[in-house]
Amino acid sequence: MLLIQSDEYFMSLALEQAIEAELAGEVPVGAVIVKGGQVIAKGRNRTIEWNDPSAHAEVVALKEAARACGTHRLSGLQLFVTLEPCAMCSGAIFHGRIERVVFGAADPKTGCAGSVLNLFAVDKLNHHAEVSGGVLSHECSDILVRFFERSRARKNASSIPLREDTLRTSEFRFTGLLSSNMPSHFHLGREGFRLHYRDVHPAVSRKTVLCLHEFPYWSEQFVSLVSKFESSGWRTICPDLIGCGLSDKPKKAAWHSDESHARVLCDLLSHLNVIPQTIIALGGSANIASTLVQSTDWAATKLVHLDRCDDEVSYRDAGIAHSGKRTIGPWRAVEQHFLANLSPTQYRVATAPFPDAGHTAIFKGRLHISFAHKHNDGFICLLRPVSSNRFELGEDVEEALFRMVEQG
Repeated sequence: MLLIQSDEYFMSLALEQAIEAELAGEVPVGAVIVKGGQVIAKGRNRTIEWNDPSAHAEVVALKEAARACGTHRLSGLQLFVTLEPCAMCSGAIFHGRIERVVFGAADPKTGCAGSVLNLFAVDKLNHHAEVSGGVLSHECSDILVRFFERSRARKNASSIPLREDTLRTSEFRFTGLLSSNMPSHFHLGREGFRLHYRDVHPAVSRKTVLCLHEFPYWSEQFVSLVSKFESSGWRTICPDLIGCGLSDKPKKAAWHSDESHARVLCDLLSHLNVIPQTIIALGGSANIASTLVQSTDWAATKLVHLDRCDDEVSYRDAGIAHSGKRTIGPWRAVEQHFLANLSPTQYRVATAPFPDAGHTAIFKGRLHISFAHKHNDGFICLLRPVSSNRFELGEDVEEALFRMVEQG
């Protein structure tokens, strides 16, 4: 018996192609062609990859379908595409004799199935196809909106000048590591450093939580936790602390004091006109959070410190063993303690190569710092076990943090 799948099912397959396009750096549009309830061809945007302005998802899928059928006449077939076809793709659809076209998101700039004009309703054309629009429109539109937001952010970020005493990691090294549900932004602070931060802002947000990652990691540590906060109406701000991630990296370890980091964060939050109700700080970033609150009038801000319970060797012990006057190279013991068991892509980012050894300042300047007990007043402290991947918090820890923040 032939199983009849829904339009939503086939559009979800087209969305998978759009995601592949996004990962390849193309505008995220995908398409599939269906014959007798079965997908016989797939396509995604490849204009950049092939240096071909005609390589839209629909055209790529049509060519594959023609090869599969052994003919350029594709009568009786259905095409599912995540974005309303343009004039070029509509023409290719007519020439291929596609019977039915289903699209997801409308295109108010180049759409030719009803938005800008409707070629499918022109009586003088020698072929007509049935058209249905708006299938999984939110999902199809959302991936495009996020893509162009990140593109604009990258363009703005590239225009921010680089200080002579600073290094900057290429965004290429973060390919596949930045989750699409955490929009990227860049802020040029008063000291001239480019700060990368993620700002997840629900349509109606009740309160704001500031999340400070562990050194030498970056904001992606909070990706799962952010989803929990967003669904509960919290605005979540997750910066890459200076020296980490996509934020600028001072070459001198002496810069990495609690006061320096607190100044940069205070500047960012002032720019956003935000006072966080809660600050979650992992590991040594708790000192920064404490300094930040003490230097402001945020008496009502709650501080939550999450540290690791490590049976092998404590962060403090590792730091003392390799601090002082000894030069710490990027693969000495203290670094290995933090980089152990990272995925290959995470490790590649954390040890990103530069023309000189300046990026190791973060290891020299921060990894020997443990949480100062003199700042412990006002902190709610949690311990977490070591996981197989030090970068990840784990579901149980994330749930405990979420509940603690929610309960106020």
